[in-house]
Amino acid sequence: MSMCVKYIVTKAIADHIRANKLLFSLLTLALFVDLAWHHYVGFIRDDAFITFRYAKNITNGLGFVYNPGEHVYGTSSPGFALLMAVWLFLFPAQPVAGAIFFDIVASLLSLYLVWKLLEDLTDLQRSLILITLIFPSTLLSYSLEGMETPLVITCMLASFYFLSRDRSIAGGICAGLMLWVRMDSALWIAALAVICFFQWRRNLALFLLATVLTYLPWLVFAQVYFGSMIPLTAIAKRVAFFYAPQPLRERLNFFLSWPVPFTNIDPVWSKVIAMMIYIVACIGAWKHRWSAFVLVSVVFLIIQSIALTAMGMTIGQRYFITSLCILLVLFAIGVFFWVRSRRLGWVLLGLCLVGSSVYLSKDLHTSLTQKYVNEGSLIPMGMWIKNNTPEDSTIFLEPLGYVGYYAERKMVDEVAIVSPVVLPFKRAKANTYDIISAIKPDYVILHCDDAGRAPETFNSMYEITVRFDPMGFMDGKKVSQTQKGAQRLACYQIHKIHYTP
Repeated sequence: MSMCVKYIVTKAIADHIRANKLLFSLLTLALFVDLAWHHYVGFIRDDAFITFRYAKNITNGLGFVYNPGEHVYGTSSPGFALLMAVWLFLFPAQPVAGAIFFDIVASLLSLYLVWKLLEDLTDLQRSLILITLIFPSTLLSYSLEGMETPLVITCMLASFYFLSRDRSIAGGICAGLMLWVRMDSALWIAALAVICFFQWRRNLALFLLATVLTYLPWLVFAQVYFGSMIPLTAIAKRVAFFYAPQPLRERLNFFLSWPVPFTNIDPVWSKVIAMMIYIVACIGAWKHRWSAFVLVSVVFLIIQSIALTAMGMTIGQRYFITSLCILLVLFAIGVFFWVRSRRLGWVLLGLCLVGSSVYLSKDLHTSLTQKYVNEGSLIPMGMWIKNNTPEDSTIFLEPLGYVGYYAERKMVDEVAIVSPVVLPFKRAKANTYDIISAIKPDYVILHCDDAGRAPETFNSMYEITVRFDPMGFMDGKKVSQTQKGAQRLACYQIHKIHYTP
């Protein structure tokens, strides 16, 4: 019986792949690009390891905490933390492998959903649109920011996919799971509700009810366990961004350069490319305006742009990655909507591949940051602290992720992501050394040049214990222009308290 079932399932999968040969070829290409990117660049931002430490503590039976015994809601992605906890229970020594696995699976599911959501276009048009999403180094890089972004995008697309097919409960569950992964993704639900009100009004109430019921357990848990349903990360970032808020003009100028698919582009060219993407995306939206997916995308882009501008989040491209993914879909529709000739399609496909390969090769410099900063300094610092400090030591630092994960000590972070004790100082605009003098941690981690500018009050309390400088920053070692940024970022000093006034 089991052999019969296995044969039926295998045959069904094989038939599905044969019927969608082009789609699965593109997914295979996407898998290859993702694996190659992870292998040759492999840059994972510090933020991801904050979530990894929450996951590790859950697995070790310490609870949903960063510092054991402190119930602080310091991760913006509780759903991803729980997912990683399951992985670490099975593979305790491989957090990065688990995050990359979830990252790639989610990315492939996103491409599959885009293909299904644009079924009214030809296979050639959909293929070219998927190519537009496979190669942008910006999407590849920022998928590794906190490692949860691909999961957010997949849930976004899945919620619309089910809702548009009269499966409101499934759509609501996907939307609720999206909130588990990132609370700020609620703007997508708002966009869905706007379009749903006009097109699928009878499904709206059921969709929203399923969304609320899916997310409600976390809200109840957060209120009871942490005493707040709002993550401290959101509060800390808002305080940090409004410490020196950008003028409105600068925030608006940000929109002249953020929607570029490739990093490391000349600022002038980035503005030209951004304007081209905006114009072509508008054309794509107009050409495909009868599509509910396009309408939701346009509403989402407008709502998120207004919200992030109002909150002062226009300080980096990473906060706009979900917008970038949606914008590139509209851009690709605008470019390829009129493509009917297979020969022309192959020419355009070839140009996409060549152009993407050129820019991807330029982005390999990001691997320097991973090699020298993350693996050359942050991980060794964490291991040094674990092996050379008492278990009850308190460490004050800014680069919380890698160091905190490997050190397994109580961390007090300068940004106040997991440290409520720091927040009042940040609100009062206290500088780093005032905070240190008030808190008096056992150890302090500083950039080498920051330590060189430290006031006498700090130097009288703390003495340098060890320095990590894999690129010879303090020795004035000559490096290439590409390496200069990594050279400074890789230099850290650990200071130990020796006098308490």
